[in-house]
Amino acid sequence: MKSAHSFTSDIKRHSEGTFTSDFTEHLDNMKARDFVHWLINAKRYR
Repeated sequence: MKSAHSFTSDIKRHSEGTFTSDFTEHLDNMKARDFVHWLINAKRYR
């Protein structure tokens, strides 16, 4: 059986991992959106 300390460490590590994963996904979406805007603007001024 896990100790209370180990259990809280697992929960903290899980929440930090979830935050990091969500944040990374958000940054990837921002980069993709910026890239599409860049492509549109580059094509417009050719």
